[in-house]
Formats: sequence, C-alpha cells, structure tokens
Amino acid sequence: MGLNQGEVPPGLAEQLREISGGATRAIAEVRAITHALRPADLDRAGLTQAVTWLAENVAESSGLSIEQDLDQVDGCLSPEDEVNLYRIAQEALNNVVKHAAATRVTLELKRAAGLLELSVFDNGKGFDPSVRAGAPSRSSGGHGLVGMEERARLLGGRAEIQSAPGKGTRLTVTIKIGKPFARPPTPKSDS
Repeated sequence: MGLNQGEVPPGLAEQLREISGGATRAIAEVRAITHALRPADLDRAGLTQAVTWLAENVAESSGLSIEQDLDQVDGCLSPEDEVNLYRIAQEALNNVVKHAAATRVTLELKRAAGLLELSVFDNGKGFDPSVRAGAPSRSSGGHGLVGMEERARLLGGRAEIQSAPGKGTRLTVTIKIGKPFARPPTPKSDS
C-alpha cells in the first residue's frame, strides 16, 4: 500500500513529510560526522602511509625514537575498518607518550596468511595488566586500553596487552582479513 495524498488524511501526510525530512537531515548529519571522524590522510594516501605519517608526527612532537616496520596493507580492510585500525595505532602511540616514560617505540604493521597484525611496543616503565583489568582508565578523555580492545573486537579481531613493571609494554592487535577492498579513486582538487 502506497502513501498517496488521497489515502492519508492531510494532517497525517504533513506529519509524515516532516518525519521524512527530519530523517533525511539526520542521515546527512551522520554522514558528515562520519566523514569528519575519518582522518583525511587515509583518503589522501591510504592506511599504510597514514600510519607512517602518524608515527612521524608523534616522534617529532614527543622526541620519542619510533622505529617503523610496515607492510603495504592498503585495500586489506574496508574504509570503516581502516579508521578503527588507524585509531588503535593513534591511541597506542598516545598512551606511550602520556604514560610509558619510554625513549624507544617499535611500530609494526604486518600482513601474512589472511591476518593483519599491528604491534606497538615500548621500552617504558610498563605496568601490571591484571591491576587494570575491568577498570578502564578514561581520565584522559581517550578510550585507553579498553577502547583499543573494543575497536579490535569491532574489527573481528583481538588485542593483547603484554606488560610488566619495568619491562615496557607491547600491544598486539590481530585481525583476520579476507577479500581485498578496492579503494575509491581520490578526487582531484581544482587548485
């Protein structure tokens, strides 16, 4: 049954038009917010280069020595999953800067046998992972370790934290990957 003018009382038809218009505006707003949350570097250069630039920026601003060992992983994940993996790398590096008192970090992004693995490990002060279990630290306003674990679950993977006081910390996120995703062409600017 369609909703033609003749089938619906005039007052109800106007309400339906308002609801439809509101829903259309809400969808447009969600799309705008989603686009704003996607780092522009992902669209400009792909996941591999975006993570490279992220690490370089963190190293420059913090003084940390960050060694990178990154495989070419562009097209392994959907655009939404790329954002989640990028945000995990970003949060992991931010945690090192804020909490680890480290001087060196190694960032690895590896692809092999249907898996994608992101590892961030540092030579910092470390911590006892059992102490933070079940007690998310959100005091810094970020998602912390719990947020990274949740993002890994959203990716269909898992996050493992290995740490001990005085021994540094290693975060490893492992994700199963399947069929490659095609990246849409980057729009050319009119400059």
